[in-house]
Amino acid sequence: MSFEALSPAPRKRKRPAAQATPTTRLVSGNVGPVQLGRSRLLFLDAGFPHVGSARLATAVSVCGCWLRVRTDSGGEMNLRLHHVADHLLFSGVDFYDPALWYYDWSGINPLRLPGWTAGMVAHLRAHNTDLPAAWLETGDAPFPYEHTTGGLEAERAHLRRRLVEIAGEARAASTIQGYRHPALKFLWWMATRQRSLPPSSEDVAEYLVFLSDLVDTVGAVSTAQSAISYLCVVNGWSAAGILCGRATLPLNALRRRHRHVLRKSPGLTLECTTAIVRSYCRVLPGVPPNSQWRFAVGAGIGAAFKLLARYNDISKCRYDTGFFEITPWFVRILVVSRKNEQYECTWLEIARPLDPNVFGVYHALCIGHALFEGRGFILPRVLANGTVDTSQPMP
Repeated sequence: MSFEALSPAPRKRKRPAAQATPTTRLVSGNVGPVQLGRSRLLFLDAGFPHVGSARLATAVSVCGCWLRVRTDSGGEMNLRLHHVADHLLFSGVDFYDPALWYYDWSGINPLRLPGWTAGMVAHLRAHNTDLPAAWLETGDAPFPYEHTTGGLEAERAHLRRRLVEIAGEARAASTIQGYRHPALKFLWWMATRQRSLPPSSEDVAEYLVFLSDLVDTVGAVSTAQSAISYLCVVNGWSAAGILCGRATLPLNALRRRHRHVLRKSPGLTLECTTAIVRSYCRVLPGVPPNSQWRFAVGAGIGAAFKLLARYNDISKCRYDTGFFEITPWFVRILVVSRKNEQYECTWLEIARPLDPNVFGVYHALCIGHALFEGRGFILPRVLANGTVDTSQPMP
């Protein structure tokens, strides 16, 4: 045996504890739609929403997620960024200011600014552009012809509105919702640069270059391009003429720049799933059904494994009549959603094990159906205190 084999292993040095870096306070520039030193905010005292109780303030600085404002009377207060939209005075003129366009809507969402929404609706009306009504949260679709009365014009307005609704039904709701912010950001960028709609191929190419320089991620540019393609479908624009030529260069360049071997996390193996089902799918004696969270989670994971279901698929599977059937040989589950439309709304079967001594997913689902009285989601929501809410899916 060598000397190296007898020597003790070297000790691993502990990394020094990372010290918190102090956040810098900004006193100039823009924070989303807020111009430090210029933007005005309006506060109404609780219970007295009239002009006499209003207080005006000016945004003076920001530190982390806190915005400091100074009232006209000289007092100062701190306001969280996600509450700024409730008080910020944002006008239609501000909507067209290119200096106020920003990409990150996680802190201050412009959809909560009435002035921004009114500016977007006016811009869409001026360019005869359609959007799903729910995208702007106004309750009304921004159609410029919605007040036509009688005759063929009313019929055409109705049919065009129906086309927009059908465009939203032709794809998965989660996909359409994912296009909402990227599409609105593109339309706002076009408005702040005084560019007309429908966009040209050069407009799209320049916007994608602007976006790639700003965020430098394939996902952001790819989603923006898909959202623009959806706008073309909704409005009847020629996607072949808009998303072609130079408009394809930014995404292709980003993909080549960030090209690497993709390493996906491995899925659950048969052994892991079997262990989860046998360990979790046990009804605890003396515990009410709405507290049997271990059983609910285990049965949901087992069902997802057997159905080859993604989260979006298993989150729509239910124990209710019409969604779930039990036979002596198998259980049938209606899979409402699938990534591939070919397999949507199909009944899939989970067979009973041939060996009567083996406890399988079939048995777990049969017990779960009885335990939760044949109602609710197979993978239900579990609250922090362990309560099972079968009326809602696992978030």
